[in-house]
Amino acid sequence: GIDTIPNVGIRGLIIYRGSNSVDPQFYVYERACTYDGTTNTNARVFATSGSFTCKDNVCGSIFTISDGTGLPSHAPATYALKQYHFTYDGTNVLTITN
Repeated sequence: GIDTIPNVGIRGLIIYRGSNSVDPQFYVYERACTYDGTTNTNARVFATSGSFTCKDNVCGSIFTISDGTGLPSHAPATYALKQYHFTYDGTNVLTITN
């Protein structure tokens, strides 16, 4: 699944949980687009419904989040989303750091 945390980082965070297995994989990304996310206060990426991507609501850049890269798959962005480090205690605590 995907969840967002507002008011942290630059524009908030997106957390993607890649599996529901005993050892789940998480990916944590900054919501600020690498094209216009630091210059346009309205620009931020949103999870695309039914997909494993995020889309910037201003420039239209699309980023792949399910493989852990955060790389853009649609221009104008050319750099991957910033990723955050995390630890998971195996039960229900995910600690995110940069």
